Amino acid sequence: MEKISARLAQYVILHNNKDDWYDIYKYCFLVCIETAINLLCNLLIAGILGMVMEFFIFISFFYVLRRTCGGLHLTSFRACFILTNVVVFATLILSKVVQYSNITCWLILVCSCTVLLIVSPIENKNKKMAATDRNYAIKKMYIILIIVLILALLFDYLNQTRFLTVQANTLFVITITALVGKVKTHDN
Repeated sequence: MEKISARLAQYVILHNNKDDWYDIYKYCFLVCIETAINLLCNLLIAGILGMVMEFFIFISFFYVLRRTCGGLHLTSFRACFILTNVVVFATLILSKVVQYSNITCWLILVCSCTVLLIVSPIENKNKKMAATDRNYAIKKMYIILIIVLILALLFDYLNQTRFLTVQANTLFVITITALVGKVKTHDN
């Protein structure tokens, strides 16, 4: 992946004459390639499990909330790739095998949202937040969590327990990674 991103960066530099941007282009291409590979593997897992719609529900909440709340950050793509695929597989399998009652889903959702509001946003050593950034992230998180709860109401109203279960499991996973990230950040 490093070689591919380096070649792509060289190609862009060759066509726009901005040599000083090489490292930025290379990093951007690397992140895009890694994200694409991760998403394709996640989608493959979901396809094998016959849970593509559930995967899109999972990934929508997971990426938006992780981006806003922060959480556990691993040191390499390989570690992140493995953990993400294990989490996707485990969340989807759990959602397929165990159908919670709607009340249980709501309990998980409300508890998860409460914990996320208390501990987030989580800083990491590479991304310190100014007070204005932190306040913006908190406001954004409130809006996202309101949308999460509105969608949960919709799933509940439409009696889509399997989607509500995926949503509850996803928020639970996000809460756990947020707490682990908070502890890890606090220890460093």
